Order: sequence, then C-alpha cells, then structure tokens
Amino acid sequence: MENKNFTAKIKNTLETVSQIVEGTVNHVTGNITELSKKRMEICKACPGLKDNKICDPKYIHELSDGTKVRGCNCYVELKTKSEKASCPAKKW
Repeated sequence: MENKNFTAKIKNTLETVSQIVEGTVNHVTGNITELSKKRMEICKACPGLKDNKICDPKYIHELSDGTKVRGCNCYVELKTKSEKASCPAKKW
C-alpha cells in the first residue's frame, strides 16, 4: 500500500511540474488566452488567495458535496496559464 501512495505522490508531483512549466512558457512568451484571464479573475475573487499571488494551502475550501480541500499552494498567475491545470476547489 505504501508503494501505491508513493507512486501516486510522484505522479501528482510530475503533473504539477508539467503544469508549472507550461504556465511559465505561456507567461514568458505572452501566450495569455481568454481562458487564463477568466481563471485569474476567479482566483482574485477567492478568499483563499494569499498576497494576491498564492493559493493558500492553509485555506480550506468546502465543495458543494461537503468535501473539504486545501488551497494548492501554487503561484496562480502561472497556474491559470496552464490549460492542463485545474482549481482544487473546482472553481475552474
């Protein structure tokens, strides 16, 4: 069971790194889509946004089904520019 958890964590980490790289490339090249602009507006309105930059991992979002999730601790300006990324609170 421990191996499955470790493997899942590694896979999740690699997916996150891939999203950060994609968002960084889009940021540097100026590839800012309407989708990323809409996502950023949603993040700016979120009470879990820390210092207008980071999705605060200490903030707990309650989903419509009652599930609770923490903020992802991502730099949202880059994350919103990755088409593969998603909000842990399912806001986008």
